[in-house]
Amino acid sequence: MANVPLDPPARISDRNLTHVSADPRCAERVTLMFRTANLIAEGHQILCIIRNISQSGVRLEFFHPIAQTERYILDAGNGRCYGMTLVWIDRNSAGFQFDAAINITEIVKPPCSGYPRRPTRLAIRSALLFHGGGRVQLAYLRDLSMAGACVETNLLLAEGDEVQISLVEEQTLMAQVRWCRSPYIGVKFYQPMSLKDCARLANHLQICNNNAVSCHAAAFRA
Repeated sequence: MANVPLDPPARISDRNLTHVSADPRCAERVTLMFRTANLIAEGHQILCIIRNISQSGVRLEFFHPIAQTERYILDAGNGRCYGMTLVWIDRNSAGFQFDAAINITEIVKPPCSGYPRRPTRLAIRSALLFHGGGRVQLAYLRDLSMAGACVETNLLLAEGDEVQISLVEEQTLMAQVRWCRSPYIGVKFYQPMSLKDCARLANHLQICNNNAVSCHAAAFRA
């Protein structure tokens, strides 16, 4: 299958290209049709898809608009983060230039453990209503993925307990406790979210974090 080009459909401005080599397309490319990653822009964590990558740059696709800033960090889920600058942006995708040439193998190779790659996790702190052990409590989300979440709570729970998580109005996720390390618990959703739903939920929680705290606090008092 042909590689997806890194060529920008529309460039932001010439100033973004001053550090780019004369022909960055000469770098070796690897097409990744579906590899999730975490793009960090000014502390905002964005669930995205790596579509095309080379030693010098990467093309990412998104499920919502992203902020344009001077610096970005790509967490590819391999234990390393890569600094980048934005070269071009289109409706649902963007091209970035790495600060330094990367080793593509570090990103595309399978996990050394032999186990499937874990879903991309986003470190998000947000208030939520937590139902567990016959009680309802205002708790806090610590990280989120399509398959589960880490929650901060003082409820006494055990592995295997069934819980409910209300992250936003009229959206409740059923889950099972998989581990407990007070005051944190890890839960696995009975029905994993789609990539699109998880990306948009994470974006919503980060944008409306302060309002969400007030909303959940008011609901809990009621």
